[in-house]
Amino acid sequence: MATATLDPPAPVLVAQAIRAHQLGHLDAAQDLYLRALAVDPMESDALNLMGTLMLQRGDLANAVPFAAKAVLTEPRAAGALNTLGLILKQAGQVAAAASCYQKALLVDDGFADAYSNLGVILKSEGHLLRAIDYYRRALDLDPTLGETYNNLANAYQEIGELEEAVDAYLQAADRMPDSDTVHYNVGMLLNRQGQRDDALVHLKRALELNPERNDARHLVAALEGRTTQRAPLD
Repeated sequence: MATATLDPPAPVLVAQAIRAHQLGHLDAAQDLYLRALAVDPMESDALNLMGTLMLQRGDLANAVPFAAKAVLTEPRAAGALNTLGLILKQAGQVAAAASCYQKALLVDDGFADAYSNLGVILKSEGHLLRAIDYYRRALDLDPTLGETYNNLANAYQEIGELEEAVDAYLQAADRMPDSDTVHYNVGMLLNRQGQRDDALVHLKRALELNPERNDARHLVAALEGRTTQRAPLD
């Protein structure tokens, strides 16, 4: 008579799921998270990371309940609060998202991602100086946050602090060397400041990373004195 195969303990399955998740194997990760939850329906890491995975898939309808249950299970888990905030913001519930980030900071005032995410909300509401303050707090805590440097640069550019914007974009490019958006942003701004050669380096890199990036293609052509359908003649 065959015997049923028992699943390993939930933390073991979660560890396996995280490895699959980090490798981009979302189907395998989802299966492992769900198996962990079948073993222990209150496994907070599995709930939180299932919320993250559903967000990655664009499945907000399923992301919210997983993330919300993670917070109910571990109400003082800053990471779970931050995940729920990300999902709620994506769902258009901006005030609820901000509340989650603020609660995360009450739990852990050294949580860089929560400061950065609050900065995103503040910037979207037009509070540029406050957004800059939150971005800088995040970067003081975690200088590796390339996306935060990019957001900081965007905010500086909007208030006309172009030198600070260039510096922040370059910091972002150092941390996100394979982001065509970052290279395009810094290239555009360097060009506005008359630094043609430096601008070309970043614009060409943006084009290498994303050959479909026609905005970079046209600007490179214009700066090199060539013409494309949109690039102006000298």
